[in-house]
Amino acid sequence: MLSLTSHRLSPLASPSPPPAQNKFRDAEAAARRAVESLRLAVGPNDASTATALYNLAGLSKRLSDVRGAEAAYGEALRIFTLALGEGAGETADTLYQVSRGAGGGVQWRRGRGSGVGEGV
Repeated sequence: MLSLTSHRLSPLASPSPPPAQNKFRDAEAAARRAVESLRLAVGPNDASTATALYNLAGLSKRLSDVRGAEAAYGEALRIFTLALGEGAGETADTLYQVSRGAGGGVQWRRGRGSGVGEGV
């Protein structure tokens, strides 16, 4: 015979993020610092800044920060297009990531005034 009982979790039983998740959060913070440093060192429209944004987007996506990933990928795409052109491999790869979306059903938009890439 199976009996059902209700269980109460004590405050000590609340789950903490797994160690790997904490490492991704630390990496995301470092990536944000790298983006800001590159914006100051080489400029906001340099391909190196776009690469740092691309890396930040991947970490944000891994941490389920859909808005953050969308903004970072969008800004990276804008910069790669400006700095390297539409035919560059970096531009194409970033466009591919944008087209895949950051998390299930996200609608990605490209172009001026779309909100993509703003606020990173």
